[in-house]
Amino acid sequence: MNVRHSISELSFDELHTKLEQWGHSRYRAGQLIGWLYKHNAVSFDLMSNLPKQLIAQLSEEYDCCSLSVVKTITSGEGTVKYLFQTVDGQYIEGVSMPDGDLRHTVCISTQIGCPWGCLFCASGKHGFVRNLSVGEIVDQVRLMSSNQPISNIVIMGGGEPLMNFKQLEAAYRIFTDDAAYAIGKRRVSVSTAGYVPGIEQLIRSDIRPQLAVSLHAPTDDKRSQVLPINHKYPINKLMETCKKYAQLSRRPVSFEYIVIPGFNNGDDDARALVKLLKKYPAKINLIPLNPVEGFSYRCPTEEEVYEFQSMLLSAGFVVTIRWSKGQDIGAACGQLRSAQSQSDL
Repeated sequence: MNVRHSISELSFDELHTKLEQWGHSRYRAGQLIGWLYKHNAVSFDLMSNLPKQLIAQLSEEYDCCSLSVVKTITSGEGTVKYLFQTVDGQYIEGVSMPDGDLRHTVCISTQIGCPWGCLFCASGKHGFVRNLSVGEIVDQVRLMSSNQPISNIVIMGGGEPLMNFKQLEAAYRIFTDDAAYAIGKRRVSVSTAGYVPGIEQLIRSDIRPQLAVSLHAPTDDKRSQVLPINHKYPINKLMETCKKYAQLSRRPVSFEYIVIPGFNNGDDDARALVKLLKKYPAKINLIPLNPVEGFSYRCPTEEEVYEFQSMLLSAGFVVTIRWSKGQDIGAACGQLRSAQSQSDL
């Protein structure tokens, strides 16, 4: 059986080689890349300046896109959540967050489900299904950038990106290539639950995205209660690995900290967090807890978030607050789901 792949599975070198094997001039690959990533064409028939013979060859061997948009839903502030279906009938979600005419951030997934099962995150509630292919990662961006060019990409959707490193790396090269999206390397952020072997792979590679680490508690005892990954990769090991990446990339690591009232936002928590992070190049990104089915803690008030921020600012840290967009449509941090039916969105 001949298995068809999406054209976006191919690297640019592979595209050049394939078209040369078919007898086409080298510049045709540049035209094809422009249609795929500058114009985000999802049908070969739209590529009007390519020869009919090449269109026929492409159509016979490849799909133009690995995903289809099943449904979209738009929040009151303009955030759009996408439900995508893969060719094997699985579902993933992505989020488009426009902010005026100049900034457009998309949040994309790298796995179907997630193996870690963090208690405050819906993505792992149904377990882990499989890694996404590079085409499935890239095609989320293609499908969400049809109305407005992309300025920032956050790889913080469903799954643990650093457990799908090979595909993540290939997608990153497309995102940052001038022939494709030309996204600045500092405008691509990769989030990890603290998968130390993946950070070590990042250190050995030559890609340098902004690294965001889900910390969420300042001690192993508390962190292990909400992030099962901490049992395998405890805080000290995680922090030392992050320090190496920060030194190599010459940028501080962003530590994500979901504010959970009555669990991790007390005075003792603030002091412990300051003691932990003062030895490392770090930024702190506070995220108010969003409602997730099955997690019993309530969401914090604005006053509680600002109070915790104030304690950290007084210690000299750079501390931002990520007020989540799309909470009303289940598109905020921690709310993207791993297994969907078309009626779930």
